[in-house]
Amino acid sequence: MESITGIKHFVKFDTTLVETLPFPAAVHENGILKYCNSIFVNLLQFPLNDITGRSILDFIDPDYTEQTLERLEEYKSDKKHFEPIETVLVNAKKERVYFKIANSVIHFNGARAILAVCTDITQLKNTEEALRKSNAETKKTHRMLQGILDSIPDVIGIQDNAHGILQYNQAGYDYLQTNVDKVQGKRCFELIGNDKPCELCATKETYQTKKPSRIEKYVPELQVWLDCRAYPVLDEQGNLVNVVEHLRDITEQKKAMEELTKTQEQLHQTQKMEAIGQLAGGIAHDFNNQLAGILSFADLLRDKLRSDPALLEWIEYIVTGINRATDLTSQLLAFSRKGKTLSISIDVHSIIKEVSKLLEHTLDKRIELQVQLLAKSSIISGDASQLQNAILNLAINARDAMNKGGTITITTENVHLDQAFCKESLFELHEGAYLCFSIHDNGKGMNKETLERIFEPFFTTKAQGEGTGLGLAGVYGTIKNHKGAIFVQSEPDHGTEFTVYFPLCRNSEPLIKPFSAVADHPLKTGTILVIDDDTTVNLAYSIMLKSLGFRVISCENGVEALDRYKEIWQTIDLVIIDMVMPKLDGRDTYSALKSINPSVKAILMSGYSFNGEAQKIIEEGVKGFLQKPFTRNTLANKIAEVLGTS
Repeated sequence: MESITGIKHFVKFDTTLVETLPFPAAVHENGILKYCNSIFVNLLQFPLNDITGRSILDFIDPDYTEQTLERLEEYKSDKKHFEPIETVLVNAKKERVYFKIANSVIHFNGARAILAVCTDITQLKNTEEALRKSNAETKKTHRMLQGILDSIPDVIGIQDNAHGILQYNQAGYDYLQTNVDKVQGKRCFELIGNDKPCELCATKETYQTKKPSRIEKYVPELQVWLDCRAYPVLDEQGNLVNVVEHLRDITEQKKAMEELTKTQEQLHQTQKMEAIGQLAGGIAHDFNNQLAGILSFADLLRDKLRSDPALLEWIEYIVTGINRATDLTSQLLAFSRKGKTLSISIDVHSIIKEVSKLLEHTLDKRIELQVQLLAKSSIISGDASQLQNAILNLAINARDAMNKGGTITITTENVHLDQAFCKESLFELHEGAYLCFSIHDNGKGMNKETLERIFEPFFTTKAQGEGTGLGLAGVYGTIKNHKGAIFVQSEPDHGTEFTVYFPLCRNSEPLIKPFSAVADHPLKTGTILVIDDDTTVNLAYSIMLKSLGFRVISCENGVEALDRYKEIWQTIDLVIIDMVMPKLDGRDTYSALKSINPSVKAILMSGYSFNGEAQKIIEEGVKGFLQKPFTRNTLANKIAEVLGTS
């Protein structure tokens, strides 16, 4: 009896104790629920009668069934206590509740049973799940950000507040030819072999200012230009925690900018030269017109004063001065590209040999002349006299630059200029075969300021009275007239080299045969129509023609001349037309005359030299060309040539 009473007392005591627990608790025998406290009942939200007598498996989440069965088998052992187990119960609302259950062996109603005391860990599990998801999202975000960083071609690095490297993106490791292991514990400047921060350093500036910074600098250790940017990472208190470093290799951009700047300078120089050329050409044309009148009257006076030697000598001084002025305008016309004569095939080697012979008599004995004619083909199309003057001018400039002696080297070679070179040169070059002519001296050289103006008319570094400043200007124009290009390299005390390119001629036959002056044709009497807008020149030529025995009709523009010509064209033997006139220019005037009389004979004259526009008029049927100013004898010969032809 006592033993039974003791057991009953124990059970009553145990039940009371379990009811007072602040945790859900239940008693089961072999998995069959025998008892549960009120907290457990409230947790499952089933009536007590629907709980007791049922298997605990009815309230276990199916995912935990196997685990529960294994534990029920374990409860049959002789153990008194068991390791806590985590499981999930499902309440009447189908809600899953996480528990951690401590199980102990007890005696319940005289039988061996298991007391399960539960601790609700749902919130903890939810927190863990949220944390797990957060960690997963964090890892995902980190992978995404790392992927973004690695996809950036620029170098992105993160440094601590002492220049210590924390991380680079893949481009950073590749650019610096390193890896994660090699940068550990290193500082950025140590990677390029320095023991202290660079003098110019965006990161260092950000450390000091806590603000973003940017600099461009050349890194000699890497032989590159870098665009360096740094961004501060601050904590809530405003303390610098990290610095984000952004490096971009701008070496190619720098080279491109340098090339662009160079091209812009070349273009500016070309435009300036073109503008000066137009001005120079206009001045030369107008000046030649004025010289034409002066020379014509001086020529007429010379004939009248042959009996007075003193006055005749004065006239000769005037004519000499006019000829010198004409030489200057010829150089201006060459520069302005208004001075090209008829083109024929020319052997440049022959011209160089002629110039070399001339130089041998004028060079200081301390100057050595070396000529290396290496080009296999040296035939170009052009004007021999202009090219001779151009080459001679370059040679004389080389001579004058070596007052202490030295060597002048003239060389030729054949080259092929590709499309890229032609496009970049800013000259009117086309891809193909060229003759390259160069003349080098080891004289005093030139500075940058002189080089920029070297081809400008009237610019000279020589003392007053020693040079007009038109020599190289004429060279420049002559070479452009011949569809070539000229380049110059020079440094003070390191000499100068001019390099000239001429397009090679495909054949050795003259392209256009120049008119040959025939002085022995007998002059014919007849009527000549003179068309020139300059009143003085018109008068002078009229007097000259009358002195030669011709009847003269003069007009000062093409419109007036056409009106007269329509009326009396049958009586006109020859028309002399100025090329540049208002209202109708020489070409339009000639075309209109030709529409009236297809057999009209005409001579073209101009203050410009024979150029492209004049060539077109010649091809249309004009019989000859006279460049102003010209003498009466020159005029007479040209008329004899034209009227003497069938």
